[in-house]
Amino acid sequence: TALNTYLKTNYPIEFFLSLLRLSKYEPDTNSTVKEIVNELRSFKLPLRPPHLLISDLDFSIKDNSILFGLQHIKGISDKTIEKLAAFKSEYKTKFDVFLAANQLKIDRRIMNALIFSGSMDDQIGKGNRFRIYLEYILWNFLKDKEKQYAIDLAEKNNYDLMEIVKKLNSEVKNEKGKP
Repeated sequence: TALNTYLKTNYPIEFFLSLLRLSKYEPDTNSTVKEIVNELRSFKLPLRPPHLLISDLDFSIKDNSILFGLQHIKGISDKTIEKLAAFKSEYKTKFDVFLAANQLKIDRRIMNALIFSGSMDDQIGKGNRFRIYLEYILWNFLKDKEKQYAIDLAEKNNYDLMEIVKKLNSEVKNEKGKP
């Protein structure tokens, strides 16, 4: 329609933001979002990935670009959103993130969605997301005392949990002299 053309031409970022926000009411939300994202590219408008600390629940405008909303991450349900509100804090290391996730009872599926969406890159480091997710799973196998050892050895080992666990098994001994 003429109104759509006018809005798209004169207010493109607001126009596409509205389309993205309305996409949740479409039968196939994912393909609708993909179509809108393709059109965004033709307008050279950036769609920034989700960010745990600055993303709103829905799509929003930040710094003249559209920021992906947390509720649109696949695997994040409405029930999860409440937990994420408490999870929205600055963390210094990925071990802090792992501890907080355990304390807030954020389960593995949610952490998987957050890590692989890139929404936690600032907290856990930009790197191999698959490896970080594996470290998160490994973290959950550690006992509390082992986690404390890992935290103590973290800085010396670049927060590489797999290396730390190797050192725990070979170098660190308990009171009985066992690894």
